[in-house]
Amino acid sequence: FHCGFVVMESGVLRDKLGLWESKLAPLSDAQRDAFTTLSAAVSITTPSAPELSGVGSVATKGEVSSATITANDVISPEMVALETVVKQLGLDTYQVDNTQQFFSWLSEIEQHINNTEESRYKAYCAQLTEYREQCDAILSEVTTAIDQLKQMKEKYDFVSSKTDAMHKACEKLLEDQSKLTNVADSISIKLSYFNELDKISQKLNLPALSVTSDSFVPMLARLDECINFIQSKLFYKESQLYLARFMQFQARALNFIKLHVVSSLKATTKSIQSSKQGAEALPPEHNYSTYYGKFRTNASRIKILMKEIEQRLDKYPDAQVLLKDCQRCYIAQRGQLLLPKVATSIEAFQRQHGTDTCNMVRSGCNYLCRLCQSEHQLYFHFFTLPSMELNGLLESLCFSLYDVLRPIIIKINHLETLAELCSILNVRVSVLLCVYVLFVRVCICTCVCVCVC
Repeated sequence: FHCGFVVMESGVLRDKLGLWESKLAPLSDAQRDAFTTLSAAVSITTPSAPELSGVGSVATKGEVSSATITANDVISPEMVALETVVKQLGLDTYQVDNTQQFFSWLSEIEQHINNTEESRYKAYCAQLTEYREQCDAILSEVTTAIDQLKQMKEKYDFVSSKTDAMHKACEKLLEDQSKLTNVADSISIKLSYFNELDKISQKLNLPALSVTSDSFVPMLARLDECINFIQSKLFYKESQLYLARFMQFQARALNFIKLHVVSSLKATTKSIQSSKQGAEALPPEHNYSTYYGKFRTNASRIKILMKEIEQRLDKYPDAQVLLKDCQRCYIAQRGQLLLPKVATSIEAFQRQHGTDTCNMVRSGCNYLCRLCQSEHQLYFHFFTLPSMELNGLLESLCFSLYDVLRPIIIKINHLETLAELCSILNVRVSVLLCVYVLFVRVCICTCVCVCVC
């Protein structure tokens, strides 16, 4: 056994071992220490070259062991392991005749040692390789997932940016829509005043138009709104034309009111005159319903229409003319009814009292006071504004009594009678100032008579 180690040249063995340590199988520190110990043991027990050349065969197991023990009583653990390997391989009786056989023998031992000692490392290496492949597969999947996540993030960012842009565009569109809606509503509101021209024209041209209908007064209010709006927007195109047309429609509507009021008053007067009671004299306590009830029947509706004219006196000059026409018509119709009847009634008082002038004056004044109060109340059932025409009517009624009393008072030359007449007139005038004119005229006559006496 020891002869094989002597045959191998020490330089070649060192080169091979150095190659083995550095590249093929690097040794750990413990392995290096074991190799150093084995080399020292081999160098002590190996014979010289001449002795090796004389040996024809490899020594037996007993010979090797005895020689080894003789050269060195101390046997290292590495030597024991080597002997165990040689025994396991059955190479303890292997015959070495030349260098080639030694290297074959040594190669078998090395291969067995490698297979024995490195098997667990190879298994662990294979396991690590498998783990590495699995890790590579997982890493590949993770890389793929990361790439997909990146793509998803890019798509998400793209969609998010597009969504934000769409939201901003929608908000801008909603804002523009709101502005346009407000502009459209504003235009529609402003345009509605101009569109009312055709609607009002159609209403005014209807054959069945009635000023007492529920839609007539709102139409007048709408006309006022349109006129006020256009007057404040004269810089609009064709505003002057529309304003002229609206003013024309306003005049037509107010004229319709005047025509209705005049015709209604005349119809009422004609109805009273054609009645049986209208032909009779107007006594102090009778025929009130005939001369006042029928007029009051239409008074509420006429007053509503007259308010429409009175409300426009400051804005429309023609309204003043229309109001005067209605008031004159009213006064004329009342005078046409009352003056003949009042004159007849006073003549009846004169026939009734005869020469009793004081009672006749008292009855006439009482009658005129009640009549003037009734006329005053009736007038304000039709109108809300006072009129000088009413004062003219009341004065005309008082003149009926004045024309009868003046000739009688002038002929009276009795001072006590004249004083009593003045007292009666003074009391009646204090009751109703509307007979003030009568009182003044009678007093003047009385003073003249007193002077004559």
